[in-house]
Amino acid sequence: MSTDESEKQRLRWGWIALAALVGGAAIGWGWWLSVRGGQPEYWPGVLANLGTSVLLAGFLFLLERRFVSETGKVVQEATSAAVANAARDAAAQTQAATASLVERLSELEHQLDVHRSQAAADQDERLSIGDEVSYEKVFEAITVAEEMGAIIARGVVVPASGSLDGPRLSFSRQRTPVSNDSRDLIDGQGSERYSILLGLETGDVWNSPAANWSPEDSPSEAFVRLDKEMIRQGFGPDAKVLEPAVALRNLSYALKSAVAARRSEDGAWLSGASLLEVLADGWALTERGLEVKGHGVVVDHRRWPPATGGFWNPDGVPPTRPSEFDPATWDVALEHGHSWFPLGRPPF
Repeated sequence: MSTDESEKQRLRWGWIALAALVGGAAIGWGWWLSVRGGQPEYWPGVLANLGTSVLLAGFLFLLERRFVSETGKVVQEATSAAVANAARDAAAQTQAATASLVERLSELEHQLDVHRSQAAADQDERLSIGDEVSYEKVFEAITVAEEMGAIIARGVVVPASGSLDGPRLSFSRQRTPVSNDSRDLIDGQGSERYSILLGLETGDVWNSPAANWSPEDSPSEAFVRLDKEMIRQGFGPDAKVLEPAVALRNLSYALKSAVAARRSEDGAWLSGASLLEVLADGWALTERGLEVKGHGVVVDHRRWPPATGGFWNPDGVPPTRPSEFDPATWDVALEHGHSWFPLGRPPF
């Protein structure tokens, strides 16, 4: 208790004694006048009333501090109780709001998990090329991977034979013109449609045989068209050893591996960067560089040795091959990387 509060609660005995003395004197004076006689009855009555009032004031002085003290205690207790009740109510409301928020967040998390599971199941279904190969299945698989950023719009390159140095095919989506007739536009048919572009990777953009795989074509018709184009442009040896079944199987492997890495699935061996080319089982070129299963990125795209030198590797010095890597596959990876990283950077 502070000094000021002690002063406020201490009884003022001087005032009480003075009130008692003045009150008693007034009453005694009135009594004396009445006994003496010869005075009007008015003054003894006034003095008696005055003395009684002063005595009453003294009595009130005596009770005032007690009254104020008790009143303060009651107010303080009532205030403390009100504060405690308000705190309990606020705590209860906060707890209820927190529980509601946790419940809503849990529900949101559950909905997100369900959405991810459904989306993954839908993507997996669309990625499945299966044994019954068709334009629709291949186109859907490429579309899913491209929409997720798992491959670039330029497509993805895969081996098309059992040989490491055999032909390589690129698979990509391409818009092809349908009709320039204005009536088609009026009917809502559009002036273009998608097809699959099959291209032989030769390292020479000016001399790379390619063929369109249209929705109405069977797989054999599309590959026969590519075979004719390869022979016409002087790639008969590659056409002779090209195996469509191997190319399609490697395409499925490439797309599934790229999508799994993009979704950060357990067991995914790629980093999640957009896939450019599958070189062999467990070997791939991505936008980050050369990636090997179990080793991650072993050659960063910025350190790639360009044929004419470059900013990051001006001398064109090839990186040192780790002893556990197959020399032939390593050499093929560096050779193929020159077309993807001509300036030490991935294609745009």
